[in-house]
Amino acid sequence: MKFNVEDNLNISSHFGKQLRRFREYTGLTQQQYADYLDLTFTHINNVELGKSSVTIKSMAIISDSFGVAYFNFANPNFPIPPLEKMPAALRKYIKEVKKEKIEKKKQPRVILAPYLDKVLASDLLKTPRSAAEIAAAIEKAECTRIDPAKITGLLSIHPRNKLVRVIPPEKGRGNLYVLI
Repeated sequence: MKFNVEDNLNISSHFGKQLRRFREYTGLTQQQYADYLDLTFTHINNVELGKSSVTIKSMAIISDSFGVAYFNFANPNFPIPPLEKMPAALRKYIKEVKKEKIEKKKQPRVILAPYLDKVLASDLLKTPRSAAEIAAAIEKAECTRIDPAKITGLLSIHPRNKLVRVIPPEKGRGNLYVLI
């Protein structure tokens, strides 16, 4: 019997669809599920899209997280067990995620632009800084927690993108920003 690469891609695709079904049933996002397993968002996303071949070990880790044997998990007709039948650690994590979401909604929304404009008017960006460093400076000065990703977003749009130069990293992620 000749091995067919298309069959292997099909298996990855079916496994990915099954993972998405189970994950969505629990109410977790790809990022939350990746955090739970200590994996990356990209890995979970690629598995769900069938872009990544999945090893038996990976299949076992993923399926075990839902309390299902990997050979049952790979069966698209296998029913998703009710949450109360899933592992206690997963149920506890889901509860924590829901609690965090409720707490986050209770927190007042911070309007970042004025804080960022103060930074742009200061000397801070005379030397290249990361979004995390900018966030830390705002946090220190204004006593409010800022998500570095939001700083990156604001620095990439008009009018701020005309005031700063983006310096890509030599490797990996994390641009640096400096005043023009």
